[in-house]
Amino acid sequence: MSLIKNSCCGNGQAAGTQRLNGCVSELLNQLANGNNNFCSLGQNNRVLIIPRGAVSPLDLGGATTPTEFTLIRFDVATSCAVFTYADVDGTGAAITRTYVTDSRCICGIVCVA
Repeated sequence: MSLIKNSCCGNGQAAGTQRLNGCVSELLNQLANGNNNFCSLGQNNRVLIIPRGAVSPLDLGGATTPTEFTLIRFDVATSCAVFTYADVDGTGAAITRTYVTDSRCICGIVCVA
């Protein structure tokens, strides 16, 4: 039985609770709004994302090196988080890609210096 209902991470809100967002969503909200948070040291907030059910950070490049993300936007109402990350195109040129996810599907955030 899942504690979360109607999201990509389960079947919705836990019975008897009104809280949709957990500590990851709270951190993303703080990062997005420039509030004090444990990642901020006056620099861009780069993070590694650990998806729910995973044992290691997300790797979008397939090279066993975790992808470093920068949070661009977070919507508290929908739990939608928009990140960017560096990649290379077919010619080897550096490009910026966008990654959008439901924050309820993230079980952990690792702050990167």
